[in-house]
Amino acid sequence: MSLKCEILEHVAVADDFLQFASFSGKNLSEWFSPLVSAMTDKGAIPYLLNAEKKERFRASPLASTIIGLDSANLLPDSAIDSMQDKLLYLRDNVEEAEPEPRATNKKEEDIDGWSYSEGVSVWSTSMALLALMDHRGLGCKKANQFKKSILWLVRQKKDGQNGWGYQLSDNCIENIPMTSLAVRAIAACYQSKAFFSFKREEESAIFSAMTSGYQFIKDSLKSKKNKIWWEFDNQKSCVATVWALCALKELSKIGNVGDSSDFYLKNRSKGINYVISCIPNAITLWESEQFVCEGGAKYSKQKNYYSFSSTLLLDLFELGLSPYHPKVVKQIHWLLENPDKWQIKGYDRTTICTFTYAMVLGVIAKWKRLVGDFSSQKLIEKSVHFDYIGSMIYGLPVYHDSTSQMVLKPYIFRFWIMSILIIFAICFMSKIVRVINLIITALLSLIGQQWSTIVTNMISDAIYGGLLTGVLFISHIISGRNRND
Repeated sequence: MSLKCEILEHVAVADDFLQFASFSGKNLSEWFSPLVSAMTDKGAIPYLLNAEKKERFRASPLASTIIGLDSANLLPDSAIDSMQDKLLYLRDNVEEAEPEPRATNKKEEDIDGWSYSEGVSVWSTSMALLALMDHRGLGCKKANQFKKSILWLVRQKKDGQNGWGYQLSDNCIENIPMTSLAVRAIAACYQSKAFFSFKREEESAIFSAMTSGYQFIKDSLKSKKNKIWWEFDNQKSCVATVWALCALKELSKIGNVGDSSDFYLKNRSKGINYVISCIPNAITLWESEQFVCEGGAKYSKQKNYYSFSSTLLLDLFELGLSPYHPKVVKQIHWLLENPDKWQIKGYDRTTICTFTYAMVLGVIAKWKRLVGDFSSQKLIEKSVHFDYIGSMIYGLPVYHDSTSQMVLKPYIFRFWIMSILIIFAICFMSKIVRVINLIITALLSLIGQQWSTIVTNMISDAIYGGLLTGVLFISHIISGRNRND
């Protein structure tokens, strides 16, 4: 079976669970068809979707595609394996399917970095390593083929500096997006260090690089009230903020890189708060952000990279952003209604980049898995009404006739009854006490007893009851031991 057929077969099986047509109007295979048609039989990905001319096959678009689809479990193992092999091939070679290949000779110091045809960089190498460290551990079987690339990435930090730039070049300054990507990729590989058999000095260099990168991220944090963020080119940046949090999350898994674990836990929600504040509050495009701007990069290439902001949701879900957040739902709504407008600002706007298309499909599929079938249909409806009280109490929308409503409705009812009784008791406490005293006095007069006599009897009964309970408890223990013997 060909690679394309294997992917489509896997997608069809996945759609039996996801039921894309129920909320998007098309089944998952129909959504996947343009992407699979653009692929080569060996898993290479062209730069543009449905491009009739100038087909360019680069490593970073392929890496982004693997990351986006793997995170949503939309690729079979065989496809990930083949696409990773192609990614390794593109590190040192030009894709044979490219009609007019423009090779770039690697400099000696960059021989182990990605990639041959787009100019070796921290960006391409970090993305390639993240794609090779897939969720199912398939890339770890190829560890000996990219061990040197990890060590190359470690060395791309300038002496005396803590952060990474786009390249190790006098013209490229250290910045948060590249530092975060490098740290995230190195930390992800370090967690599987058993597969790489690093020497002691190599492991020491890796740990030192992660520590330096963490310090740069920590020192670059900006904050105000309950929000924190990071910047790129002296501008607040959602990309920089999300990638920094992802790097910190990977470092926290290692556990002993400075105080990175505590720092991550302290700032994660504040960083998410900042990003949420930047997401549009309407069903509209979340504007792209630039994260690479290098006019004097190596290999005579000018680099300007932008992020299609909605794809940040893939990482935001992993960081803990609720898929039920109204702004998230509106972004999903916009993506489903405007599949012909997924172009990235600053790129060729006549068609969509393949990696953007793949990552958006990953976002939608991941969101669908998180909210479930019933909620996805309700949330995508233009007029959505749910129990706001239940939403505030339980942290998720409780729709009419939904499973969650049937489970939670009795508890909501009990909650409000108890709340009313407590409020009533507080407001009328003095009157209630007065009424109770009158009732007790009336009862005592009827039975002809005094308060002191009643209290004495109650204390005596309590003592006798306690003694009897103690005797029964001791006899129960003794009989239990006898049975065990």
